[in-house]
Amino acid sequence: MGRTNRWWMVFGAFGAMIGAQMVRSMRDRAQERQHLIEQLYSPVPGFAAEAVRLLRQNGWYTDALIADALRGGGNFMLAGLREASLVGLDLSRAALEKADLSRADLAGSRLKGATLSGADLICADLTGADLSWANLEKTLLRRATLRKAELFEADLAGADLGETNLRRTDFGGARLETALLFGADLTMARLFEPDLTGANLFAANLSGADLGEANLSTADLSEARLSATVLSRANLQKTNFEEAVLAGTDLYKADLREAVHLTPWQLKQAKTLRGATLPDGTTLPDDRSWRAAFELWLR
Repeated sequence: MGRTNRWWMVFGAFGAMIGAQMVRSMRDRAQERQHLIEQLYSPVPGFAAEAVRLLRQNGWYTDALIADALRGGGNFMLAGLREASLVGLDLSRAALEKADLSRADLAGSRLKGATLSGADLICADLTGADLSWANLEKTLLRRATLRKAELFEADLAGADLGETNLRRTDFGGARLETALLFGADLTMARLFEPDLTGANLFAANLSGADLGEANLSTADLSEARLSATVLSRANLQKTNFEEAVLAGTDLYKADLREAVHLTPWQLKQAKTLRGATLPDGTTLPDDRSWRAAFELWLR
């Protein structure tokens, strides 16, 4: 056999070996990818989060994989899902505690009963999303968009909703005690019977919002816009009204005992004080004579 042929045989064997190694490597990577995808469905906290990290690291991450796993019951506690696109999906009861969903697009998604406590949803888009009965305790929602979202009976205690778009959002029965809502836009929002005890609503826009029977005791409404806001039967004991605008506000049977920085001039701007209890404990008549009684009180 000539020297040339021997060299070709050596090169051929070497090439076959390299090819076999490449095939094995590709097979191993495919198996690793499949293993990570399966790990996304794990109900064990932390497993899916690690799978997400490794999928991103290997360039295998897609939003579709995450959507399927969330629908399949995967626990995404602490998962890094920044800027994920999960538009219009049914993610009811999804486990997303402390997940990073900042700038994520969840517009129109169903998140009924989902666990999002402590999650980062800063600048996320939740327009029209259904978050009824969701756990959003201490969740970061600053500058997020929740316009026309459903938050019926949701738990938002201690949540950060500062500078958030909440126009026409339904908060019926939601827990909002100690929530941060400073600078939030709540125009025409429905907050009937919410618990806003101690909430920070500094400079919030509540124009046209319905807060009937709300508990706003010790809340901060300083510099808030309450034009045409419904606060009928609301608990406003020890609430801070410093420089708040009450033009056309409905304060029917509202309890204003010990309200802070609430001036007679502000009260005169209200649409009605019929049956209301004033800061000094005086209760106005629950009939047309309330105006005359209020004028006497002013003197």
